[in-house]
Amino acid sequence: QDPVDWKATPLTERNVKFRVLTLAMRHIRLPISNRALNNIQTVGDLLEEFDQKPVTTDAGHPVAAFYKENADQLPANMKFEPFQGRNSRTHVHQ
Repeated sequence: QDPVDWKATPLTERNVKFRVLTLAMRHIRLPISNRALNNIQTVGDLLEEFDQKPVTTDAGHPVAAFYKENADQLPANMKFEPFQGRNSRTHVHQ
């Protein structure tokens, strides 16, 4: 491994991979799918995954735009959930 090529650093040890991915997702505030988690083997793979544009179904929604524009000021547990229609159970007493 070339010491200059830090992107080739392996993430094969479970504990190290877990800590790196957890901290990276928390810092960047982007989730990684389970499929992608399994495929990430190096730091370069992780960077490529974060470089992918997330697919969004809420384009043009004013509340979604607010969340996107203010993401760095909102708590990590706050996110926009688009309305799924009347068939969705959003409350236990419905």
